[in-house]
Amino acid sequence: MNCRLLRLARDLHYHDFKQKMNPIDTIGVSADLSSSEVETLDKLRLELQTGKDTIRALIIASAKWPLSEEVIEDSHYRYILAEEAFDLFSLINRLAGDCKDVISSTHLMDAVFVDEYDLVTSCEYLRIELGGVKYSQYLNYFYGVLLEEILLFATEDEVRKMYTSNGFRNAAQETDIAMIRLYGANERALLNRYCIETGFEPIKDEMDVTQKKEFTYWLFKFRMRWAEPAKAASDVSKALNYMQLARGKSFPSI
Repeated sequence: MNCRLLRLARDLHYHDFKQKMNPIDTIGVSADLSSSEVETLDKLRLELQTGKDTIRALIIASAKWPLSEEVIEDSHYRYILAEEAFDLFSLINRLAGDCKDVISSTHLMDAVFVDEYDLVTSCEYLRIELGGVKYSQYLNYFYGVLLEEILLFATEDEVRKMYTSNGFRNAAQETDIAMIRLYGANERALLNRYCIETGFEPIKDEMDVTQKKEFTYWLFKFRMRWAEPAKAASDVSKALNYMQLARGKSFPSI
């Protein structure tokens, strides 16, 4: 299963995925934390030990976490993508991994696999606890990365069904066809343009998770440059409807 499918499975709350996967991919503890970061972690652990709501405590700690990226065990983690999209649940995953000994397995699972759609549309305290800047950055992530991934997956699914109905499939071209429909060019051409515009070296190998998220966010912004307002709104509805269909739940419209 590729990265996009894994993330889609998480964000659509597939129950079998939750049962089969370890509830958290613990990434360890940075050896170079400042006193401020240690204080934030200590306060988080205390609040969790005294029974504070797990997801709320993790969101509060995420709002206070000053690092936009960090290196842990030789791995690079970036929480603010393209300097404007807050990958909240990567940071929550990191903080929860540091506190897993004081979080019950049930609460840990609920926090890591939280329903981000319900969080955005129904959580009354999200804006307050994150603060204006990080809340806006999180919405950038929600619409520009999460929903953009789902939109691309939904479009790939349409292409896949078209091939299947014709009795012929060309899986290698499905992503390219979907990208041409959405962005007017195939994946390689878009990657090349992305690298030129961002000043990155040409990407020849498989992208890591962070690179894929940042590329997805760039695709979102690229699409929004040219999309007519009606088409942009239609694409959001398409992604949300695909999410609704996959989860088998009814959601209010945004």
